This record gives sequence, C-alpha cells and structure tokens, in this order.
Amino acid sequence: ALGVRDNIDGNVLLNLLRIWASNDDTGKRRFRTSLGHFQRVLQHAQKCIHDAETSSSTISADEIRKAFETEPLIWLPDVSVEQRKNVNNAANTGFNEFWKVVDGQFWAASDLAWADPSNILDFMPGPPRVVGLHYTCSELRNFFTRSICY
Repeated sequence: ALGVRDNIDGNVLLNLLRIWASNDDTGKRRFRTSLGHFQRVLQHAQKCIHDAETSSSTISADEIRKAFETEPLIWLPDVSVEQRKNVNNAANTGFNEFWKVVDGQFWAASDLAWADPSNILDFMPGPPRVVGLHYTCSELRNFFTRSICY
C-alpha cells in the first residue's frame, strides 16, 4: 500500500486549516479561496464533529470545537458576495461570485458573530466579523451557532 489517504478526518482537516492560516508571511492569516470552497470545508468540519460524537475517532468532538473557537481556522472574504455583486456589473450572478477566488483572512470563532441586527459590527476594522453576511445557508448557521458552541 502506498499510504495515500482515502478520507480527511478531524485531525487532518485541522492540520490543513492550520497550514492554510499560517501560509502568510505577514502574520495576518491572509489566504485566497472562494466562499464555495470554504463552505465545503466547514460542512466537512461539521461532519467530522458528528463523526467524533458517534463513532471512534482519533480526535474528540470537543477538541475540534475548541480548535475552531480559539484558533484562526474560519476563513472570511474581505468583501461579501453581495457587495461584490453590487460593485461588478449586473450580469455577474451570485453563483459566479460565490465560486470566485478572492482575498480573505482566517479568524477564530471567538472573533466572529453570526448576525448583527444593529449593522455596526461588520464595518469595524477588526473582530468581530459578521459570518452570516458571507455564509448564508442554514446548515452553516447551525454549524456556527450550535456545532462549535458548548
């Protein structure tokens, strides 16, 4: 056997995220990807938490949750899809913007908020950032508000 992985478990996923988050010489955790790609990453993280809770795993669900809470493992784009659609021409669909590779930064969950009814947080230069402006599917709302909460 060549030893090539046939799955990505919680340990492997956390290690990949740590590499991606530290792959920036400025120390600001800059990274380029798309919301579509990172949404898949977060959906897999939710699966890893579920798998760790329901079967034997090399890492516990609490260890995964703690890593997301305290380490900068959640990528957010610098500009939301809605803002990019407004800046770009009207022919550009949200789907195209969702899969467009853009600049962003990694954050810890403790630096983020799901929503901001007051509309003041996401305009601030630092944390907290409003995750719900970027990841809008209900599955990820559950991930941010339930899965990685204790």
